[in-house]
Amino acid sequence: DYRREWGKINLDANGVLQPPYKNNYCASQMARDPDTGELIWAYNISPTDMWDIDEPLITPLIDVDGKKLALKYARQGYLYVWDRATGELFNEPWAPTYVDIMKGVDMKQGAPKYDIDKILFTNVEDRRKYTQVDPRGGANKPANYTGTEVVHCPGNSARNWEQDAYSPRTKLLYTSTDTSCSTIVAVTGEYKPGEGYNLTRGAGGATNPPRLPDGKEAGNIAGQLQANDVISRKTVWHYDFLNDNNRNPILATASDLLFQGGNDQGVFRAFDAKDGKVLWSFRTGARYKQSPISYSFQGKQYIAIIASSAAANTAVAANARADDANRYRRSGSTLYVFKLPG
Repeated sequence: DYRREWGKINLDANGVLQPPYKNNYCASQMARDPDTGELIWAYNISPTDMWDIDEPLITPLIDVDGKKLALKYARQGYLYVWDRATGELFNEPWAPTYVDIMKGVDMKQGAPKYDIDKILFTNVEDRRKYTQVDPRGGANKPANYTGTEVVHCPGNSARNWEQDAYSPRTKLLYTSTDTSCSTIVAVTGEYKPGEGYNLTRGAGGATNPPRLPDGKEAGNIAGQLQANDVISRKTVWHYDFLNDNNRNPILATASDLLFQGGNDQGVFRAFDAKDGKVLWSFRTGARYKQSPISYSFQGKQYIAIIASSAAANTAVAANARADDANRYRRSGSTLYVFKLPG
């Protein structure tokens, strides 16, 4: 309710948010003149974002057949391609991950088609005016049940701040994705300087199972490294990460290699950018958050990455699975540098 008139939502027949309270610069893509700061164009990706799917992401700029484009694999799971001078959509946005908070993009209005069942209301009386769907009623009812609970996919994000990478050689965008879904409840609160402040919480109880792009349950596939053709709107290949979403930054090189830290097994990997096959790996026994980099020194090329795990890394339980991620990563930070042959 906090980014619109309290207790109300104005959606048209397609689920597109209508005035007033469109919140045009919430979770949006903006283009500004670097000299003057003037706003050239803006595109509202998630109007009145209520699921914490803002856009702290990079925007790769690419040239395709003489067209200058800007890309965004958004946190809500859709992939957008704009004319970077005008902000006009180059093609229809599509979802390489499983998304149920929206049912596509209305191309005429340039806006998401929201699912009313996924809209947050603070008061149950307001929610019941729009939908009777009650995902936490009945057997799923938690102890702190309010009737305003929402279950949604993606969860916190279909992908997050970690940069993806585009290769002009393969013409593919490489992104780490997350299959998880979430529960959420809107709550009231008052901001007090210096104190924590949050107007949502989890809904309690088990969430919906994680799902793959085709809607099937993901099982222990927590995330994927995807290679997407942004022009033809299709996933060319993907690599599945088990038991850990492995949302880590990606480096693409001119030799058709991808480098990425692997939290799932505590390894640093090199992938074939054309087909996703693992060509090389090196075990560091740690998590990753950082991006790999490539540099040259005295005529030699190097790849470097910092492997880092927080001090609170969970101990390995005596009955942990053989493939439990905690078996492969310990606490501490180490810089690894690899020299390429030749």
